[in-house]
Amino acid sequence: MSDDQINYEVIGRDVYLSKKIHSLIRSRQSELKGIAGAINETCLTYSRLTNEYRLFNYGNIPVAIETIQSIDNQLKELLPEQNKWAKIAGGEPIIIEGLNDVR
Repeated sequence: MSDDQINYEVIGRDVYLSKKIHSLIRSRQSELKGIAGAINETCLTYSRLTNEYRLFNYGNIPVAIETIQSIDNQLKELLPEQNKWAKIAGGEPIIIEGLNDVR
């Protein structure tokens, strides 16, 4: 393919959206790790031998879940567009399990 045939605009859209999606996924993973950390912290402080227990701290969980839902909604919106440009540009589509229906 010659330079005259390369559609840099299409490639740019694919790259831009891919980077945005991967950034959202990293943010989502961070929120999920925070929730997992809160759960592990509660579970690890349980001691049957000393009768020491810790109540689960729900404090940041609702905000984290709202953030994850917001990110999921953004991914649902961006994924089909990115995959469209990836197909035109000859790039790789991004597949997110559970969002397959939005491709």
